[in-house]
Amino acid sequence: MATYNQFRIGGTAGIKQGRVYHEHDLAKIIASGTALVSGDKVGIIAVPAGTNVAFYAAQLVTAASIGGTPRIDIGDSAADTTFVNNNSTVTAGTFMTIATASKQYNAADSIFLKLGNGSGSIASGIIRYALGLTDTTRHAKAVVPTYAH
Repeated sequence: MATYNQFRIGGTAGIKQGRVYHEHDLAKIIASGTALVSGDKVGIIAVPAGTNVAFYAAQLVTAASIGGTPRIDIGDSAADTTFVNNNSTVTAGTFMTIATASKQYNAADSIFLKLGNGSGSIASGIIRYALGLTDTTRHAKAVVPTYAH
């Protein structure tokens, strides 16, 4: 199993606030010299520490050719299936079921796509993602007001 970093924003010092729209074209990844096999992970975004991620949607824009028994998971270092667990419908227009709508990351992490197929080769498909990121770090010191008596 290999991990390929196809991040929209590279490194763990990526954006901390805003909407992220990203897509993977599996055929283009393969054409660039990266042969994808079952169990490989493709990076979606690096998440900085102190970030809340709202995972809005994951959609197959075009039909995916993922081989014998297709499986698409979207996860992080805690679990391969944090956001999407065992999506097996690979027809164009399919919106995957989001298992966890929001997650707080106190430490830096990465969100990735994991492809599984049981048998056969991974050849094509375009997968689109929509996420919202919110900076949850505290930058200001707490001030306790003092009242004169």
